[in-house]
Amino acid sequence: MLTDAIDTYMAVRRSAGFDLTEDERNLRSFARFARAQGDTVIVAATAIVWAGQGKSEAQRANRLNIVIRFARLSAFT
Repeated sequence: MLTDAIDTYMAVRRSAGFDLTEDERNLRSFARFARAQGDTVIVAATAIVWAGQGKSEAQRANRLNIVIRFARLSAFT
């Protein structure tokens, strides 16, 4: 379910001219992590734990922001 939502999200964002190579890599990593936790939808606690695995504070913030943006925009697609 998350993977389908990521596919749609990426198609919409790319059609608007965004190159989201890093975002896609991170979102697919998040989807694998969430699936391993048994989640089929975005769960805040899962996103926080996944983002917390980043190596630096900046990377952790970026990872969480990517999931937040995905959650907000995928709610409208």
